[in-house]
Amino acid sequence: RNIGGAVTVMNHCLHLEWFFVCRAAWPRQPRFSMEEANIRRKDIGWANRLMGGFGIPDDHPMAVAPKVRDLLRKGELVHFFPEGYLKFRSQTPSGFFPGAAWFACMNNVPIIPIAEVLLSRGIHRVAPWWPPRVRLVIGSPLYPADYASAGTRLRERAVCMTEDCEKFIRDTIAREGGDYN
Repeated sequence: RNIGGAVTVMNHCLHLEWFFVCRAAWPRQPRFSMEEANIRRKDIGWANRLMGGFGIPDDHPMAVAPKVRDLLRKGELVHFFPEGYLKFRSQTPSGFFPGAAWFACMNNVPIIPIAEVLLSRGIHRVAPWWPPRVRLVIGSPLYPADYASAGTRLRERAVCMTEDCEKFIRDTIAREGGDYN
């Protein structure tokens, strides 16, 4: 099934995840949400903007709603890290914020969960700093309509979608042998 605009989410455990997501989405170019401070940084802010990043203000995160809506209407993929911050090389996702699913529900687009599984290498016995192997597992799209029932509020649907995304990611890490902590 051809998907136009969609929200993608993934656990956040490495610095180069934008590269992995871009590679998995090829030939489409996802747009990345990130802390507004990362867009304004003098050292890598230019690179974040070049790869299509847009900042989420800490004091008013819903201020990005019009931008997200416009991107989704154009058929773009909009990527979020629902943990909210980098948990470097951790295979234990922390609680996900429901913002990504909220945007999916508000704009009636699917949310696509992506599990980033980190795997140890033999070299880690002598060089633990060496980068782990990375395996991305892309889940089936979750559609807002599948979470709608009579009397279900948008927030409840977003929370349920978020829980299902987090469950997929946790279960996939366990099933695929994510062993790098």
